Amino acid sequence: MNKKIKEFSFTDLANQLPISTLKPITPIDLYQGGPLDKVRGFVLHSTDYLKGDSIIIGDGIAVSSSIDILTDIAFGTGPKDNLIALGYASWAPNQLEQEIINNTWLVAPSSPEFVFRTKDEEKWQKALDSIGIDVTRLSEFAGRA
Repeated sequence: MNKKIKEFSFTDLANQLPISTLKPITPIDLYQGGPLDKVRGFVLHSTDYLKGDSIIIGDGIAVSSSIDILTDIAFGTGPKDNLIALGYASWAPNQLEQEIINNTWLVAPSSPEFVFRTKDEEKWQKALDSIGIDVTRLSEFAGRA
């Protein structure tokens, strides 16, 4: 949610898809969604926009993956807030849940304010702050004491 794709723009994406507009497309950042299948993407967005494939995943946050949302964003009729990501991360069944149970991941609450309006360079620290973690006290080594 905080790593922009610098070498590929929303305009580039629109030109590769059957999206054509009569007006120039407002610059929109694209983000790295994960290391797999980087030609496919998804859109995290505000719940003011809900269409056929939209799934509400949190308070005020939904996800969609159809070309319709990209077209609507290009034409300025999409959701108020959005974050377009290319690629995804994948786990085996129950793997992510087990990693969370094993404290491999730090889990922090999210909100539309955090996802859509927090500066990218501040997201990591704000997420840590929200769960009371001081990064200087984290170890780079795993193990059991």
